[in-house]
Amino acid sequence: MTSILKSENIALTHNGVSQNISILFTFSIIFVSVAIRFLCLSSHNLFVEETYYWNYSQHLDFGYLDHPPMVAMLIKISTLIFGTNEFAVRLPALLCWGGAAFFSFKLTELIHRGAGLYAVLLLSLMPFYFIQSTLITPDQPVLLCWSAALYYFYRIFIFDESQSWYKAGLWLGFGMLSKYTIVLLGPAVLLYLLTVPSARYWFIKKEPYLCVLIALLCFTPVIYWNFMHEWASFVFQSVRRFKPAHRFSLHHFIGLLFLFLLPSGVMGLCLLWNKKSINIEVKTQRFLQIFTLFPLGFFGIYSLNHSIRLDWIGPGLISIIPWLALLISKNKFYKEWHLSSFVLLPCYVFLIIMIAFGISEKASKMFFQKMISWENFTEQFHDLAKNVSAARNTEAILVPLDAYNIGSELAFYQKKLLEHGKIQTTYPVIGRHIFGMNSLMYQYWSNATMPSGRTLILIATDPKDFNLPYISNRIAVLQPPEKLWSRSQGSGKPISPYYYELVQMR
Repeated sequence: MTSILKSENIALTHNGVSQNISILFTFSIIFVSVAIRFLCLSSHNLFVEETYYWNYSQHLDFGYLDHPPMVAMLIKISTLIFGTNEFAVRLPALLCWGGAAFFSFKLTELIHRGAGLYAVLLLSLMPFYFIQSTLITPDQPVLLCWSAALYYFYRIFIFDESQSWYKAGLWLGFGMLSKYTIVLLGPAVLLYLLTVPSARYWFIKKEPYLCVLIALLCFTPVIYWNFMHEWASFVFQSVRRFKPAHRFSLHHFIGLLFLFLLPSGVMGLCLLWNKKSINIEVKTQRFLQIFTLFPLGFFGIYSLNHSIRLDWIGPGLISIIPWLALLISKNKFYKEWHLSSFVLLPCYVFLIIMIAFGISEKASKMFFQKMISWENFTEQFHDLAKNVSAARNTEAILVPLDAYNIGSELAFYQKKLLEHGKIQTTYPVIGRHIFGMNSLMYQYWSNATMPSGRTLILIATDPKDFNLPYISNRIAVLQPPEKLWSRSQGSGKPISPYYYELVQMR
């Protein structure tokens, strides 16, 4: 932030507003955005993905089926310091956003002094970067690493700084420990080296190859984990992803671009290929074009035959931020971006209030069924397990029949309630892999076989799941299915029913 304050020559707005007022207005938007997100960290229960990654941190390893280990390490460090609570789990997300904003600011300042503040403004307003910095997923650390790697690659290609190869390799390695998609930077670097004649001399230098070596050395824990687990994660994220699916989703891809960049950002993206848009060094424009186009082109082609997930293209879009900031500094879209804050920030606040306080029962049932009061849900099932254990004189085991959602929430909120003294003990949560079904990482964290005679509480969103043959053939029903209502956060209104069945393993 100090470096931002030292930034000079911020351009006057096209409305003739003085320089100081323009800077103050931009700072105010950034401050309000950060304040909203900071307050949001503990305003509502964790999402199911967040509790799943928290479970990563309870089973620290060199890798996991779905992702590399960085998100687990960040959560572990934060919860060791601040305890088991929503704030501690989510805090690394906002800190990673701050790191990404710092490197985006520095990169933009290198391109055009005085434009860096607008890069931070964009990261404070754009929906993907705002929302993703309020919840913890692997996207936050990879966003930081992507931003840092871009900064050092720019220093390499524009200023011929050979030492920056080593720093770029380190951040690439950290990025590969965060999320595999950062490997798309590799082909982008190669494409730049091949298409820009003045950069080709790097092929005969040692630094690029040492950069690759540093990144691979950082990545060795994940390679080791995959080697020990039959390359499970690499297969999960490659062969499975690229299997022909015949699902045309290019329209979804384009829609995500408009959602993430907003119309002003999409128009700015198009101007990146217009040589007359603003005066900029040719090498810089080529750098931004290649490092923006390659990740977008990859996912655009992928969308022709596969479905696109919401979070895939977000980290790669960090490459366009300096260009959009440069346009703002040149009085292009200044008014649109600043005025959009009066719409976007209230919308973000309204969304947070809807989730945290459950004001509208209808909206909660339609849009927020996975955002229930998981703490209340856990208390209900903990009381049930306590009563069953006392009645049968044996420890009851909770077995959700979905892949990871319910089990992750039960594990986290039992730990939180125990730490806060609201319960005296926790009950085991086992994945559905004991019935031969996929339960992602839960199948690695507990034995696939369950001794006969153990008392289980099966949990499902559909009571028909209890009658699936690979389940019903292995259990003896002790008590027929019953219903338990999940409730909204804040208001405690009933949202959706969950079902449980008391059984015994045969």
